[in-house]
Amino acid sequence: MFAFTIFVIFSASCFRIALILFVKRLYEGTASRMRIACDISTWTTILFTIGACLASSLECIPVSALLDVFESATATTNGTCDKSKTVKIVMALHVVLDCTVFLLPLRLVWQLKTLSLRRKIEAVAMFSCGLM
Repeated sequence: MFAFTIFVIFSASCFRIALILFVKRLYEGTASRMRIACDISTWTTILFTIGACLASSLECIPVSALLDVFESATATTNGTCDKSKTVKIVMALHVVLDCTVFLLPLRLVWQLKTLSLRRKIEAVAMFSCGLM
């Protein structure tokens, strides 16, 4: 279970970074502020990944109690694991970072001059499907 948690955090962050780098490539040669926003989002995601992995690793006191949760029949350490706070904080930060990644390409979509308003709304709706 512990390895699965780390895997989920790491894989979601890798996917998010890939999307941010793709959006940054779309802004190549245009708005330098948006490229800086992409860089900030990338580094925020990297720091979040490190922090979330550390928080998941250190949610039990003592740390050895984390492994005893999986071996309940032979548990030797008396400790406590407070997963509810860690999970809520990590999930809230996932939502914030996902919304940030969603908002990055919208400026580019609205600046497209060849698309009608209807097509722009359709493009935004397509990006919105990724939030679900």
